[in-house]
Amino acid sequence: VIPLTETLTSIIKLCEDSMGTPVEIEFAVNLGDREPLPAELYILQVRPMITSSLNSDTNIDEKEIENALCYSTFVMGNGKIDGIRDIVYVKKKDFNQSKTGSIALEIAEINRFLVEKKMHYLLIAPGRIGTYDPWLGIPLRWEHVSGARVFVESEYPGRFIEPSQGSHFFQNITSLGIGYFSAVSSNDSCFVDEQWLDSLDPVRETAFVKHIHLDSDLRIRINSRA
Repeated sequence: VIPLTETLTSIIKLCEDSMGTPVEIEFAVNLGDREPLPAELYILQVRPMITSSLNSDTNIDEKEIENALCYSTFVMGNGKIDGIRDIVYVKKKDFNQSKTGSIALEIAEINRFLVEKKMHYLLIAPGRIGTYDPWLGIPLRWEHVSGARVFVESEYPGRFIEPSQGSHFFQNITSLGIGYFSAVSSNDSCFVDEQWLDSLDPVRETAFVKHIHLDSDLRIRINSRA
């Protein structure tokens, strides 16, 4: 009824020409109550996508992958993120699907502490980060994770959850240059080394969450165009 691909391509080009940067749009389509026509296309939002140029440092070899804390073939962002020594992650061995609201509050408390110290961190959590459905992941709001520079969505115990692709915090991710990794694929190429995380002494540990501070920076490299 609506040539959607051609229409959206034209709209995106018009918006990119106007704003001078790549954009992300949200749209909706109205169809008639009984017949498809008349049909209406509404543009709900247009937001700039801030991109960074690729750096040669984003290239990693097989040995680095083998020794990595996290590796994924499904990422968002480009370039490198340095200066991160803190990791906040939900402990898989203690995870409880009925307690995701409590987990969100525990993450929020650690986030508050790190923000006050002006320390950014890497967040690892199962399922969809920021979901409104507490049975699909951790129902975090932006104020709960405002100090995170990288989101990693890990495997949700007992079921496959479609990755969020950062959709709940999309504008924040693009404007602040936050990295996103999905490690929920059944593909062996995606993983989080939670055994290594469990072996480290925490700065702080709650019922479901562990905060780790490392002696040196994490080497975070993202190449979503590879």
